[in-house]
Amino acid sequence: MLRELLDKKLWKIPERIKDEVAFEENINRSIKRYNPEYWRARQSGLEAAQAARREAPARLTER
Repeated sequence: MLRELLDKKLWKIPERIKDEVAFEENINRSIKRYNPEYWRARQSGLEAAQAARREAPARLTER
C-alpha cells in the first residue's frame, strides 16, 4: 500500500525518516519477498508506461 501511495504521489515519506532511500528499499524488499506477483505486475506496468512515454513524442511529430 505504501509503495502505491508513494508512486502516485499521494503520500510523502515523513520527515522523521532520515534515510528515505533505505526506507523505500525496505518497502520494495518486503514486497518482493511477501508478494512477488504484485512486484512483477508493478515492474511490467512501469516498463509499459516508460515505453508509452518514449512513443508519445513520436506520435506527436507525425501529425
